[in-house]
Amino acid sequence: MELAPIALSVYNRLDHLKKTVSALKDNTLASESELYIFSDGPMTGDEESINKVRQYIKTIDGFKSIHITEREYNSRQYNNRQGMRQLLDNYGKLIYIEDDIVTSKFFLQFMNDALDKYENVKNVTSICGYTSPIEIPQDYPYDVIVDPIACIWGFGIWKDRFDEINWKITDFEDFCKNPSNLIELDNLGKCFKELMEAEHLGVLDAMDIKLMYQQFKNKHYTITPKYSLVNNIGWDGSGDTCAPTTRFNVDLSKVKHNLNVSVNAKVDNKVLDNLKKFRDTPSEKKWEIDSY
Repeated sequence: MELAPIALSVYNRLDHLKKTVSALKDNTLASESELYIFSDGPMTGDEESINKVRQYIKTIDGFKSIHITEREYNSRQYNNRQGMRQLLDNYGKLIYIEDDIVTSKFFLQFMNDALDKYENVKNVTSICGYTSPIEIPQDYPYDVIVDPIACIWGFGIWKDRFDEINWKITDFEDFCKNPSNLIELDNLGKCFKELMEAEHLGVLDAMDIKLMYQQFKNKHYTITPKYSLVNNIGWDGSGDTCAPTTRFNVDLSKVKHNLNVSVNAKVDNKVLDNLKKFRDTPSEKKWEIDSY
């Protein structure tokens, strides 16, 4: 199996970044993996913190090789998406994390296994290492979940799926004219229509919302682990897009071995119901809208 390159997007959160890198280095496949670091350019006033981050990333070791790109100008979207495009053009697939994503030591194995096994399953658009802290039915037989909703907190994608992303949602009004679309979307989570509408209107410019919309229209899926292999530590108020909360926190110690990534996994309505309950908590919509 050819391992996917890792794209790591960084800005000015040195403490978060150190935790992210430490956890990633602890992965069993880290020493065999190519790490590409994309450092966004500074906004006015952030020059000192950016310089500290750039000094630190030059000291990182523990990977097969490390490649660093330092942007002169600030553009989160350009830094992230152009970095992804570069790796996808060269490798055909990638694993992407930001500087607030702490991973289980089994994360890279899961992501590479899933990218390998689902590459030719064309109704799977992406892989994600994060799973919401929900109850999993005791009789659930798989180590993976088939989820219609995309998430990019430690995610993987192939070039052909990335090429299909519509970076401007221009047909949302037509989409909403079909009542069945809105019913199906509401059944996945009450916040998603408003998020997609905000994306359509240009209020948001969020890759995960674009990916969600694409998946939903095409009836495609994201594959996630049964228990999360990712903890997002950026919900502490330190980021530029989120307010503080602990509701997304997960226990990475639940997974104690490599997962069995089965392409036979099916959509499970009990699991989807539990995901919907989590997503429909009263704070969810406010959170999502305020956070991008």
